Amino acid sequence: MGLLGIFGGKKNKEDKPKDKPTDKTMIETALGRFYYVCTPNCTPPEIGYQGDVDWVGSGYEDKMGVYFDCDTPESKEATRCYEKLERILSDKQQTEYNVKSAVAEHFLSSKPHLIRNDDGVAVTKESIINDMRLNFISIYRNGDIIYSVDQAFCFDIRSDDVDVIFKADGGKEFRYNEYD
Repeated sequence: MGLLGIFGGKKNKEDKPKDKPTDKTMIETALGRFYYVCTPNCTPPEIGYQGDVDWVGSGYEDKMGVYFDCDTPESKEATRCYEKLERILSDKQQTEYNVKSAVAEHFLSSKPHLIRNDDGVAVTKESIINDMRLNFISIYRNGDIIYSVDQAFCFDIRSDDVDVIFKADGGKEFRYNEYD
């Protein structure tokens, strides 16, 4: 499905948005309603669309937050990242398992001293996976996808969330705050 109509179509050179667009552009798609955001001072910069998508099952309320980049910072067209979102959502269970599995494997192999074990029962990959919840998905034009995972009480870290970045080159990176 072409999204040129949804995302504003082709732009003429004289139609380029100003350096800092400030309008409240909103689009409706089969996946949900998304609002244009322009926060170039974020790391990474976010110039794209943000909204909620259905994520029913697995203990979720109903929705999950998502962000996806525009195809270029100068355009409001976002077809490439939106199509990635469609692929991610086409198999939610597998996506969720892959993300949670990556987080569990990271802590089991690289940071076992940060795994909480308050009840004395052996901690397994599956028990960690079952205690986590996927919170937010960010899709960037460079190919990186960041999943924010609510780790609740799985790990003895300062932050509630662990961000796992699936890099365009196939690598993975993990972000969270440890206690000093």
